[in-house]
Amino acid sequence: MAARCLAVLFLGVTLCAWSGAAVACPNPAIGAFSRLDANGATLRLGDSRRVDAGGDTDLAGCAMGLDAPVDGRFNTVPSLTADLAGMTGLAIEIAVVSRCATALLVRTADNRWFHDSDGQGPGRPRLLLTQPSSGTLSVWVGTPDGQTCTARVTLQTMFG
Repeated sequence: MAARCLAVLFLGVTLCAWSGAAVACPNPAIGAFSRLDANGATLRLGDSRRVDAGGDTDLAGCAMGLDAPVDGRFNTVPSLTADLAGMTGLAIEIAVVSRCATALLVRTADNRWFHDSDGQGPGRPRLLLTQPSSGTLSVWVGTPDGQTCTARVTLQTMFG
């Protein structure tokens, strides 16, 4: 895994040097800062992880198939990856709590992207995914200006 991450990093640096400029976009292939292994049943009680929100990546040039522009600046590396099993028939809520305003960007195992910045009120994101698939869920927590702050991401399942 470490060799793969180094190869991806080397390729990214090489492409940036060769092209003069490159658009940095969220990359779920890079290992996350925090990791969670769980199944749908154990997440019924919820699980939360501390993450650092913010980053220097503006997503304006990233093609992710979202219907609306993405608010916030994010890291290229996910804040959290969750390897989920047993998600059939369940929904999952992903919420962020922090002292600073945050935004949430999520990529599901079936390559769908979701974004929210005000599901719990301005700067307090919350997403409810009604048909998440089992596999890797990648989560990025950004901030409006890219400044970093500490945040807590909570994942909780419920019957869909």
